[in-house]
Amino acid sequence: MTPRLVYDGDCGFCRYTVDYAHAVTGDAVDYVPYQSVADQYPDQSADDFARSIWFFAPGVTASGADAAFRTLAAGGRTRWLWIYRRLPGFASLSERLYRWVSRHREFCLRIARPLFGRELRPTRFETTADVVYRGIAAAALNGVRFAVAAGRGTRPSTRLGSIAWCSGFSTRNQRSSIGSTTRSMENDRDTSESSPIATSSQARIVRQT
Repeated sequence: MTPRLVYDGDCGFCRYTVDYAHAVTGDAVDYVPYQSVADQYPDQSADDFARSIWFFAPGVTASGADAAFRTLAAGGRTRWLWIYRRLPGFASLSERLYRWVSRHREFCLRIARPLFGRELRPTRFETTADVVYRGIAAAALNGVRFAVAAGRGTRPSTRLGSIAWCSGFSTRNQRSSIGSTTRSMENDRDTSESSPIATSSQARIVRQT
C-alpha cells in the first residue's frame, strides 16, 4: 500500500505546501483531501483533519510535524525525520511550530508567496527552509543546555546551538567559494584567449620562431 497524506483541500496554505511535498516525493506518496476520503478513517473526525495533516501507511498513523517529516522521508529525504526522532526537544518544538502555523495559515500563505513564489518548488524552498530548520535545531540544543545547566547550578552555554546553526553554513560557503573561484578562473581564461593583445603576442612569437 502506498503511503497517503491526507490534508484539508479547502485550505490554500495546505494546497501550497502539498504541491512542494508532491514535487519532492513524486508517486511515493498519495495526496488526497480529507473531504473525499474522511469516511475511510473513522478514528479521525472532520475537526482532526481540519486541524492537521495526517500520514497513513501500513502500521503507521501520524499527524502534524511528524506526518510532514514522514512524508518527506517516504520521498527519500530522511534527515529531518531522523532529527525529529533523536534530537531532544526537536519534536516538541516542531509540533508547537506546526500548531502555530496551523492556526495562522492565511498569514503564512501571505508570507510564503513573496518568499517562494506563487508555486512552492524544492529548488526555491531549500535555502530558506534550511535556515528555519537550522534555527529550530539550534533552539532545541540550547534548550537542552539550559536544562542541564539549571540542574547542575552552572551557567548555560550556547556553544552547541551555535555549532548547529553555523556548521551547515560553513560547508555551503566553502562550496560557494570554490564555485566562485572556478568561475573566475574560467572567465580569466576566456578573456585571455579572446583578447587582441594576447592574440597579437602569440602571432609575434610564432613569426620569431
